[in-house]
Amino acid sequence: MYSNSALIKQWLLNDTLTQGGTATLEWVWSEITQIGNYNMTIHVDVENDTNPDDNTLRQYMQVINTPQLNITYTPSTVFVNENVTLNASSSIHNDPDGQITSYSWALYEPGATPGVDSPTAMLNGINVSYNFNEQGNWTIVLTVKDNYGITYDTKRTSTAPYRLEMQVYVQTAGFPLEYIVIPVIVIIVVVLVAILFHRRRARKPPS
Repeated sequence: MYSNSALIKQWLLNDTLTQGGTATLEWVWSEITQIGNYNMTIHVDVENDTNPDDNTLRQYMQVINTPQLNITYTPSTVFVNENVTLNASSSIHNDPDGQITSYSWALYEPGATPGVDSPTAMLNGINVSYNFNEQGNWTIVLTVKDNYGITYDTKRTSTAPYRLEMQVYVQTAGFPLEYIVIPVIVIIVVVLVAILFHRRRARKPPS
């Protein structure tokens, strides 16, 4: 196997194949460090070959960088039955010619497992809004697709950056603070007025 005319891998197959037989050879090229275009050539030498003209296959391969996903949400403290905005606008594509073209969100209620259970909600867009109606840890899964047509594939570990999973804790609404503060203020004002009124009566000279 050649990359841009440089030999990168060589196999020696000792098995004898019958006419029309096939053999599968696998190799993981982990030494790729540069993005760009690679002209791949595979050449096979067959003993006693009567038709060597079809022993070469050329394939074009493009190596790219992957996206870097990031999710923020507002408000930062989430209560049950509150609209929450999920934002992926700070996500970037690390390839100089790469662009994220679609954003898909899968939301899983507490107790549900991505990949096992069906999502509670499916949303699309770089920013989405959702009303969380149950207390607990919700799982948020963002999957993107880029202009190269690449998206997350469970069978391709190199596509892991195209998916981001996080959890959002949704809590029940507590007793509103203003319900406590306002009565306390009213009580303080009443007490102060009573004290002032009492002092004025105490200072009033006898008639």
